[in-house]
Formats: sequence, C-alpha cells, structure tokens
Amino acid sequence: MRIDDSLRAKLVRSVEEAGGAREFSLKCGVNAANISRYINRKILCINDDNWEKLAPFLEERAIAEQEEANDNGIVRSTRELADFIRERMKACGIENIEQLRVRINHSSYQQLYRQMSGKLNWFADTLGQVMEALDVELDNLPVTPRERRIIGHAMMKRGVSGVMRLLPVIGGCICGSAFDAEKTLSRNSAAPVPVPLDDRRDLRAFQLDGMMMEPTLLNSDIVVAEVAEDLLQIPDNALTVLRFHDGFFNKARLCCGRFHLLADKNVVLSFDHPGGGFIHIPASCISWSAVIRHRITDFTAIP
Repeated sequence: MRIDDSLRAKLVRSVEEAGGAREFSLKCGVNAANISRYINRKILCINDDNWEKLAPFLEERAIAEQEEANDNGIVRSTRELADFIRERMKACGIENIEQLRVRINHSSYQQLYRQMSGKLNWFADTLGQVMEALDVELDNLPVTPRERRIIGHAMMKRGVSGVMRLLPVIGGCICGSAFDAEKTLSRNSAAPVPVPLDDRRDLRAFQLDGMMMEPTLLNSDIVVAEVAEDLLQIPDNALTVLRFHDGFFNKARLCCGRFHLLADKNVVLSFDHPGGGFIHIPASCISWSAVIRHRITDFTAIP
C-alpha cells in the first residue's frame, strides 16, 4: 500500500492518540521502527503483512475524522485537495490566492492562505464558493464521500437562503458562427437566470443555438459568462463568448467557441464538434469578450 498524504495523516493521528509509536505498535503488532519510518517518509509503501495489521486501526481513524467533519461542517485541508484547487485556478487564469479571494468575494486572505497551505481545515461553505468560482463539479473534488455530502449541503443551504438576482438571457447564441447581437428575448426564449446577489462578477447569460460545441456544450444550453476586461486575461482554450465590431461579418455579432490568442495578438476561435473547425478573428474586430463560467444547471432553478 503506497503511503500518500491522507494515509500518512491518519497514521500520525493514530500514533498521537495511542501515546507514541511504541504504544501504537503494541496495539497493532507492527514494529515501532517501521511505523516511525512510514511517518518520516523513509518508507513509501507498506507491505501486505503490515497493512493487514494497520488497516483496521486506520479505517477507525478515517471514520472518526469523517464524523468529526460532519459534526462541525469542516472539510480536511489535504495536500491533494490544495493541489487540485491550484490546478483549477491555473486553468481559470487565477494566478494567486488574492485573485481567488476577490473572485469569491471573501473577506480574509489569511484564512484562504492557511486553508490552501494545510494549516487550517476548510469550512464547507467557503470550499463550496471556491468550487463555484473554479467551475468544479462536486463529484470531481478529491474529498471523502461524507465531506462531499457536507459541501453539497452547504452549497444547497447557501443557494436557498441567499438573496438572488435575475440575469436576463440573450437568446440564439450561435456556436460556430456569428449571429445578430440585436436579437432580443421573445416569448419562447429562456427565463432569466437566478444568480447570488453577493456575486460581484460582471455576468451575462446566453442560450446556445447549434451543435458546433458538442459534446461540451449542447444546443439550447444556457451558459453564464463573466466579462473579461482584457483578452490577455482569458486562459488559452477557455470557453468564451465574443462580440464583434460592426465591420466584422457586416454587423455587430456574438459567437461562442474556444479562445486562442496568437503571438500577433489576433484570435482563433475553435469548436469542439469533430466538423467544427475554427475562425480567425483580428483583435481589432473584437469589442467585447466573456469567459463561460457555468451552465444554468449550476444555479438554483426558478420555482
């Protein structure tokens, strides 16, 4: 059994509760010197014989930690979780913890810093806000099943109790080609999207029309996009909505696709459908841009 950070943490807690490696050795039957080597990273794998002896005690430790987290609304701050969040931050173009703090409208940089560095466990509602900002699905988060339920409950509670605002949906956003941006909502268009009132981001909602972004985005999907002030802030390959100046495609238009900024500062918009291809857009023809953050299913539905 390979010793990862989570397993090592359980072993450390079990040894501490037993009163030391010698005392824990007497309980589990594994040599005290080996236990110390496991903890100090001098041995990176536990052989099958020793694992059979250790597993029952570590499973008890895991159950106790899950129950403790359930009681306090706490999610353990592991290295695996921190690394996962950093990777998602990088993919979303968030360079540091301060930018993450601003993104989730959090009041304390120090709290986020300590949670990311493993010095403080996560509060479930804070971790839920981070997930929303980084567009992370709950099932993909590297936490225990019980912690996942805690986070889901905190997110649901926040969505129900929080004050919402309605975001109008622009209909007919074509995937793979431009469309007339002057097209407005009709009686058959989607209802406005509810978003948390305390979300300070400049958000816009669009209903997609077309199959050129399948299977990532489907026909009639509603997406919520955050306005980007500068093309340089948009991560490569990000899902975006761009608006063109009047001189491009003859009218002021919008288009949905994957964003690629070239060395000459011009833009290529590509499409996920196997026959989608791409279009080349001079940067001077882009008047407005936004990065897609959510599908409508990520928000609480209107009753």
